[in-house]
Amino acid sequence: MKTINVNDLKTLQQQQSPIIIDVRETYEYNICKIEGAVNIPMGEITERVDELEREEAVYVCCKSGKRAEAVCNLLITDYGFENLVLIEGGVEAYAKEIDNSLELY
Repeated sequence: MKTINVNDLKTLQQQQSPIIIDVRETYEYNICKIEGAVNIPMGEITERVDELEREEAVYVCCKSGKRAEAVCNLLITDYGFENLVLIEGGVEAYAKEIDNSLELY
């Protein structure tokens, strides 16, 4: 799986609208989120796998990166995804380095 840091993600966001999946619980997502991210909680990912794009890169995040990495590994191993990109440091890194108006919890 590929990785991207939040600074490179922000640059990418300024050039296009990347597909960003946030695998945190909905209540966490409602506190703060990366602009443009869609919430598919980790526990729902296998039921909602058909909602994910297979042809384009899908950027995956969570609070710090651990859940997102587990979801990426699951999607690669069990569902054959090839275009997944882990957002390093997750929403915490994004809030600290890109958008400090985001509320951390």
